[in-house]
Amino acid sequence: MSRAELTFPFEAARAAVADFFDQFLGAMRERVLTIERDGWRRDDCRVDAGRLAAEQIERENLGRNLLVVTRMAVIASAARRSRGRRLGLWIAALRSR
Repeated sequence: MSRAELTFPFEAARAAVADFFDQFLGAMRERVLTIERDGWRRDDCRVDAGRLAAEQIERENLGRNLLVVTRMAVIASAARRSRGRRLGLWIAALRSR
């Protein structure tokens, strides 16, 4: 079996994930706004536009929270590796985001 390994900075991965979330959730937000503005035009099912908008807000908040939790996990892991010597620097880095 072929195998490959790739290493790149956490910030590059975080930026790529954040960009994906922004684009994906942005497209979903546009669809929700269109349904709210123009109404639902299909007859084979019904949509509660108000609930759909509330779910969109929940999805966007979840995406933001996942990014924060991921950053916190990376900082905690680095702090454990450094045995807490630089914990204050890591906490300062987290707060600056």
